[in-house]
Amino acid sequence: MVIVGGARPPSLQPYNAPSRGKGESTIEIDGAIFRDSGAGDWFGFYDWLRTSDDLVIGVRIALFESIDQLLRLTASNMEIDAGRKILSIFFSNRRDYDEKKSDDQDFGDNWVFYGDDGSVLLTFNAPPS
Repeated sequence: MVIVGGARPPSLQPYNAPSRGKGESTIEIDGAIFRDSGAGDWFGFYDWLRTSDDLVIGVRIALFESIDQLLRLTASNMEIDAGRKILSIFFSNRRDYDEKKSDDQDFGDNWVFYGDDGSVLLTFNAPPS
């Protein structure tokens, strides 16, 4: 999962979520509560942004229109192309990803949760190694 906004910089954090089929509506991380947006389990295609030596430094999401409120997020280490509905989230100041190694086009198991502090939690399948 990736948390964006609030007091922390974007980060990739492991989380073993229970089956979403039963409608888990909140996730608690370090005392912060995140509530399911109700948008469903697929908000677009995503690519893990990898360097030439295969280090994952971010994730790029091609969003569907139903989740375009994510394009209004403001946080450090994010790049937004509102016209193309592309949201890129970087886990550090690095931007030297290799386009050829960053074309997963993964989808599914994406959930959007909103934190009480204004942050957003996004879930993804783990990047393939």
